[in-house]
Amino acid sequence: MDLIALLQNTLYFFVASGIIALLIKSLIKLYLDKDLEAYKEKLKQETIRYSKLHEKRADAIEELFEKLVDYKNYAEGVKWAKESNISGKELKEIEENFRIAHRTFLDCLNKKGNLYFGGKTPELLEALHFEIMRTKTHTEAKCKDGKNMDFTSLKNILEDIKNAEKAVANSEKELINEFQTILGVKN
Repeated sequence: MDLIALLQNTLYFFVASGIIALLIKSLIKLYLDKDLEAYKEKLKQETIRYSKLHEKRADAIEELFEKLVDYKNYAEGVKWAKESNISGKELKEIEENFRIAHRTFLDCLNKKGNLYFGGKTPELLEALHFEIMRTKTHTEAKCKDGKNMDFTSLKNILEDIKNAEKAVANSEKELINEFQTILGVKN
């Protein structure tokens, strides 16, 4: 009977140990699941916040890039007007479009330029801002009296546009790189 009692006690011990182990395992799992759910919720909130910031940044880059392309296109229009000896109403319209492109790009640059960018992008945008402000100053100084822009003032503006072209190209490349980085396709 000693052997049977020993086997019975051993069996009870293993069953009791199994039940205790199962209870401990269930409690640990419950505790860890609770922590895991809290962590997942926190991660989800951070992901939403992070993705919204990325979305805003992408929108800012896209808007700034569009304004930069508009500026570049209207600057090309001014250069074309000089080469084609355009005058009168058509020249005034080209000049007005150029001034509007200046104003809208600089407004966008001032509002969003340094807010969403890091690295060398703010420096490039600052250089671009300087060059475009110089061109804008010449444009507005020559046209404030309401007269048509003549070819002497066009010459000054064309020189400024030529000086700004490198800053425009560098900024354009950097904005493309920033946007591609957000998309995860940066080369």
